Amino acid sequence: MAKVIAIDGPSGSGKSSTSRRVADRLGFLHVDSGALYRIMTWQCLARGVDTTDPAAVAACAESVGVECRPEGGAIAYYVEGEAPGNRIRTPEINAHASHVATVKAVRDRVTAILRGMTAQGDLVVEGR
Repeated sequence: MAKVIAIDGPSGSGKSSTSRRVADRLGFLHVDSGALYRIMTWQCLARGVDTTDPAAVAACAESVGVECRPEGGAIAYYVEGEAPGNRIRTPEINAHASHVATVKAVRDRVTAILRGMTAQGDLVVEGR
């Protein structure tokens, strides 16, 4: 059974730096859980979904195919075989991510993806 360490805290508190260092020192994979919410937001916007409509957001989130691969000491995400890169780190994504993250179906989907990552090995999960 995989070991999982979760590190959470407010924005700017050093979660990213700390979780990366802990993962590196322990030989665990680093997981940026917030990136999954950004991916869901990115896909909603790319598909023209109104991010203030929970039913539409839920339907979109259920159809987003996210592949998780261990790469360079971290879990890398791919959507339809493509890494989202900086497309999930834009002001537009930032403006909509909080709406998307409040939808229970999105949170449930992200949780399921995170739980599935334990098959990849021991994890340090950076939370938001």
